[in-house]
Amino acid sequence: NTTTDQDDWFDQAQNADDSNMGMNANAANAGMSTTSAAGHASANMPNVMNPYDYANTNTNVLRSESMEMPSSSGNLNLSGTMKQTETPSSRTFASYDDEFVDEPPLLEELGINIDHIKTKSLAVILPVKYAKTVIDTSIMEDNDLAGPIAFGLLLGTELLLAVEVRFGAIYGFGLFGCLATTLVLNLMSPSDSISIWTVVSILGYSLLPVNMLAFINIFYRIKKMGRLGFVLAAVTIAWCTVSSTRLIERGCGMRDQRYLIGYPNALLYSAFVIMTIF
Repeated sequence: NTTTDQDDWFDQAQNADDSNMGMNANAANAGMSTTSAAGHASANMPNVMNPYDYANTNTNVLRSESMEMPSSSGNLNLSGTMKQTETPSSRTFASYDDEFVDEPPLLEELGINIDHIKTKSLAVILPVKYAKTVIDTSIMEDNDLAGPIAFGLLLGTELLLAVEVRFGAIYGFGLFGCLATTLVLNLMSPSDSISIWTVVSILGYSLLPVNMLAFINIFYRIKKMGRLGFVLAAVTIAWCTVSSTRLIERGCGMRDQRYLIGYPNALLYSAFVIMTIF
């Protein structure tokens, strides 16, 4: 009986394998028929251009009616929706360019006028001829301090080269002289008040002859020249006094008070000349 049961079991397993093989064969035949049907269908379909097939693509492509060439104004219209627009960065750069174009020069922002510096320096060098014809109120209203500061530092440097450290004395005499002269001028002014910066500018530019004397003193001591040294000192004091008085007279409109203005100016520049010589 056991042998008979085993034979029956093997027969059932073989029958099941045969049935599975038959089903797989039927499925394969069905797939082949489907593939052949799809091949016939694709053969009967019309020829459609593949956009990615560059070899078979016709180069003579007609331009779409919805596309327009760029006009003269620079706008590009594609289907009426795309336009060239101005970006915020381009507007920013354009505004920066406009600001730089309208920006004044650096010297003008710092209050340094080279033409006025040359004019005032020539007026100090030629006080009788040049200052009388060129200097007026409009030039003296420009209270630039570039020239006075430069001449003051130059005088201190020249004295330093002559082995004399006098920066503090220059600052002290200059400050006291400008304050005292401003007080005197405002007491004598017939109309408007005079700014202290105007006085500082005039008295500072008039230090130019003292700078020339200090330059000579670097190479040969003025106090060792004897009478020639005293003559140079007197000429320098008179030169500075006339220059400063003429500038105040022309710039502040104080023609009638010129002799009263010249006296304190002579005392101030005498102190600078004595400091330079001794």
